[in-house]
Amino acid sequence: MRDLCRTFGVALLLGACAALLGCSQTPPPPSPKAELYRVGGATFDFAGAEVLQIWPVLPFQTPPNLARVALQMQPGRLMAGLPDAAGSVVQIDVLAPEGNPAADQPLFVNFADWPGREVRIAGTQYHYDPHSKLLPDGGRAVYVRRNVAEAGLEALEPAQPDETAPIFYLRRSGKIVDTSIDCRAHVPPSTGTGSYCSLHRQIGRDYGYRVLFRRDLLAHWAKIDAAARDYLARAAARGGS
Repeated sequence: MRDLCRTFGVALLLGACAALLGCSQTPPPPSPKAELYRVGGATFDFAGAEVLQIWPVLPFQTPPNLARVALQMQPGRLMAGLPDAAGSVVQIDVLAPEGNPAADQPLFVNFADWPGREVRIAGTQYHYDPHSKLLPDGGRAVYVRRNVAEAGLEALEPAQPDETAPIFYLRRSGKIVDTSIDCRAHVPPSTGTGSYCSLHRQIGRDYGYRVLFRRDLLAHWAKIDAAARDYLARAAARGGS
């Protein structure tokens, strides 16, 4: 009887050890499947960002083909060295390609009397497009030009002080304006958080984007733009594009 008990005890001990070993070898639960977003010719996995809104091209389409996805993140998460402050975010709007103006047209789009592709911006005064939502009465705001050396840009600013009017910053590559930045106090996500700037880019025929950042970061616009482009390239790679 004593031998039988000893045998039974050993069996119980071995069974317990086997159970423990089995538990230790149980694979971890699978990570949740990434949610993918398709815009234009690319599919994205936006890891590390908060997706705020999506705009479907057609409702109830499966899988959805989107005209725009808006996402936000802390500045320091997008690019090391950018200051994170309370309420401060960088927003990236990923856009269908046809929603982006051509690289050589930002002045034509924004200023009704721009004559064409000059080596430099001609003259010193420009009239803001009367179709702008900022001028519902059809008036024409006069803008003047100045250089912003620290950012490598040319600014077009209202001739008369106007906190509600946008300021445009432009960079030229030869005779073509290849960068257009629009800064104002009421560009999302700036509600109640100060003045923000928005910069548009086109990535081939696949997609475009608009990156929004605080105006006091304007001198870093090229680094922010490059970081946004890199983030979207990695998001597209994760999405299988």
